[in-house]
Amino acid sequence: MTDSVAGFQLNLESIIHASDGWVPFRDGVEIYRLKGDGKMGSSSALLRYGPGARVPSHVHGGHEHILVLSGSQRDERGHYVTGTLVINSPGSRHEVTSDEGCVVLVIWEAPVIFETGAPEPDESPRTLSSSTHRDS
Repeated sequence: MTDSVAGFQLNLESIIHASDGWVPFRDGVEIYRLKGDGKMGSSSALLRYGPGARVPSHVHGGHEHILVLSGSQRDERGHYVTGTLVINSPGSRHEVTSDEGCVVLVIWEAPVIFETGAPEPDESPRTLSSSTHRDS
């Protein structure tokens, strides 16, 4: 990373393929924190999913922005390919899986709360992509 007056710059390609800086997050999912610790306030991170990895059901304490940088992931509402931007609203919930593996940039406005036995989500996220694939 290169420090600058406005913040910092990083080379995503070198980070995505590096082994340094990544730590276990969930089974088969690693996290590379960019800002914050995920326990208080806003935070951002890269998540690297191995094939078949999943992040269990969680509720969003604030907006969650996910940009799929490589591969694809899916949740109860759709399948999101490289280049897709997903915006989940506060109070929404989902469980995320990546069949092939993927890397995503995630920006959390507030910490997420992991849960078990969550009901099906009732709100669709907004997505932006030139070729978004949505499950019906």
